[in-house]
Order: sequence, then C-alpha cells, then structure tokens
Amino acid sequence: MPDLGEYVVKCIKPGGDTLSTYGDFAATQDQSIDLLADSTPDSLRAGSYWTAQTMCEDPGFELAQKIAAGTWQVVSKRQPLEPA
Repeated sequence: MPDLGEYVVKCIKPGGDTLSTYGDFAATQDQSIDLLADSTPDSLRAGSYWTAQTMCEDPGFELAQKIAAGTWQVVSKRQPLEPA
C-alpha cells in the first residue's frame, strides 16, 4: 500500500458539527479525522495528500470554509514519502 501521508483535521465546534457536502458526516467536538486514513468514510476521505490540502484550503470546499470560520482546524499534516 502506498504512503499517502497524513492530513488530520479536528472539529472544535462546541456540540460538534455536520459536513453536509461530505455525506452529512457528523463529528463530535474534539473529534480528529485523518482525511487519508482507510477508516475515514468514503464521503470524506481524500484520495491524495494534495486533494486533502485542497479540501482544507480552497474556499470553494465546505471543509475549508469551516476551517476559515474556526469550527474546524488542521492539527497535523505530513506529505507522502514518495509521490503517489
């Protein structure tokens, strides 16, 4: 299995939050999710580090909007050892 790296986001909104454009993914407050992990639901999982980065930085994406609003945050990221 190729190394996809790591891109972990965390819901910091009191009471939790729902990402409607990602299959109504519901997160509890302080829940961390690695966008690249196999255990992440398909509706939220990114196929590459670069896709995860776009999801978190491009204001056209709901997750990036929530990060900008301060209800989610990026807690760690690590680029893949080799390009996928």
